[in-house]
Amino acid sequence: MKKLLLLGISFVLFQSLALANDDSEKKIPKGGETQAGEVSSGGGSAIVCRDDDGVISAPPQVLDLYESKLTLPVPTGELTKDYINGARRAHYLMGKDTSLITDEVIIKELYDFFKIAKFTDLGERLELVNDIGSSFLDDLPRGCLREQVAIYYDKSPQRGEYAIINTEIWGKMDSLNKAALITHENIYRYERTLGEKNSFSSRQSVAHMYSTDDIESAMSGIPKEHMVCLTNGGGSYGLRPSKATVFYVYETEEGFNLQFTKLMGRTILEKAAISWSGTLDLQKGDPTGSQQHDKLVVWEKGSDRVVNIRLKGSQYDNLFLQLDYKYNKSFKISLHREGELLERAETTSCYRKH
Repeated sequence: MKKLLLLGISFVLFQSLALANDDSEKKIPKGGETQAGEVSSGGGSAIVCRDDDGVISAPPQVLDLYESKLTLPVPTGELTKDYINGARRAHYLMGKDTSLITDEVIIKELYDFFKIAKFTDLGERLELVNDIGSSFLDDLPRGCLREQVAIYYDKSPQRGEYAIINTEIWGKMDSLNKAALITHENIYRYERTLGEKNSFSSRQSVAHMYSTDDIESAMSGIPKEHMVCLTNGGGSYGLRPSKATVFYVYETEEGFNLQFTKLMGRTILEKAAISWSGTLDLQKGDPTGSQQHDKLVVWEKGSDRVVNIRLKGSQYDNLFLQLDYKYNKSFKISLHREGELLERAETTSCYRKH
């Protein structure tokens, strides 16, 4: 089976895998539009152009890539290869060593998706799921509409997780868009566990992963001497370690930069730094020469305030970060979307690196 995957995963193989466990419970309503969560947990859509007879007249493009302003590569013609390229690009943008991930690990992730996939009957269309949130869609060309390509059903007490894919649209997509669609489903599935209710940031992540633009990685520009801070996981908000925030603090000519690489469990794929004109340091009273410290604090009397920041330059620029700080007290960090509090945590674990 791995040999087949390495040679380029075929549509016939995936269809047979998906249909092998077919049952009536996996049928979904046809036509119309539904809110995310009513019949599914999420889904991926594409811009599909049809002629007057309803026949697809051009390769469909997933919404993630269609609305992206970034430069896209030419499809390789092999789904496996495009998917691997996207995964390696993600590791690079995170600032990680791409040699630490093997093709076999990436291919297994791809194969695991198709073990739970089911293809529709030819001519059967999926119900449009209204879970895209904000979109950069302009007026679409004549004959082109956003159509549902896949619907992902999260695991529940009543059923296991599975995905349904539109056979007609899938068959007309190129290898790059097929890879992007699967990546979208995997990312959006994870982000729903973090409380995301639409696919905006997932689509932004996919666009970053499949672009060829020279994007600064999340770790770009961090000097050798810096402080790294993590949020705690306690309090009534019940933050799990996987939902931590990680940011780096280093001096600049203007003051300090706070550069985020993880945001309440969300992985940043582009340099996202904010400037801080005041004085920042580690908690007073730590033992001299100690590498481990408790808190990052502001050393400015009378500087107590709440600052709202949008992380421009990241795929999460639709979220607001709120920093609440007082003199000689640790940072409180909370994440908001459209006035709604998503998460809150306290920065209690910082250490200095040289």
